[in-house]
Amino acid sequence: MKRRIDFVIVGAQKSGTTALHAFLNAHPDISMPDSKEMHFFNRTAWADFHLPLWKRRKLALYHRRFPHFPDPSFTYGEATPHYMTWNVALDRIRTYNPNVRIIALLRHPVDRAYSHWNMERQRDLVQGSFDQAVHQELREATAVGERLDKVNSFLRRGFYAPQIQALWNRFGQGQVLVLKHADLLLKHDETLARAFDFLGVPPVSVPSKSVHGRSYSSSMSPSIRTDLLQMYLGDVLEVEHLLGWDCADWKV
Repeated sequence: MKRRIDFVIVGAQKSGTTALHAFLNAHPDISMPDSKEMHFFNRTAWADFHLPLWKRRKLALYHRRFPHFPDPSFTYGEATPHYMTWNVALDRIRTYNPNVRIIALLRHPVDRAYSHWNMERQRDLVQGSFDQAVHQELREATAVGERLDKVNSFLRRGFYAPQIQALWNRFGQGQVLVLKHADLLLKHDETLARAFDFLGVPPVSVPSKSVHGRSYSSSMSPSIRTDLLQMYLGDVLEVEHLLGWDCADWKV
């Protein structure tokens, strides 16, 4: 196989992927595009990926975004959180490089949903309150694993157990590293050391810093938070079982 990208940060959205991208890109042996979210594997044109001419041209453009590529002394990676929720994108990544390493970060699902809504609200891509967005999405039926709307999918992106299974089914547990958003914040050095070890690069010291933090223009109603905690509880318990985690902080 010709040189391929070595790892992909696949999500979850609003779980620290921008920070992790910046921290990993600071490693002298890792090469990542300066701009995050390349959206290469979730493009509709990928349906023609197996056509030789298209494949050569598009892959050349994709690889051109990575500084130094294809120098074998570097480990190459990118971060596009939308990959994790669409199984077709995961299949395409596996087709591109079956040996790729996958990193996923998971955040308290209610906090993640609220942060996602807050971002889209500040971008003027959604109108109304978070409570209204919750009620609207609950009326929809798109399942996790299908192509989700990039904006109005605040709740469904937080059901992590089926997403973990989808990653394991395609890449095996040994090629998938799942990290906690809170650990990246509170155990910065330890969490980065795990990521560097997973990627096979020597550990280095990368200072912690806030990356693209957003203020909140409103607060979540206590009743909605209670309802969402109950809605996610079964999935949180399954995540604890799958990963051997203690997610007590996700239950409040």
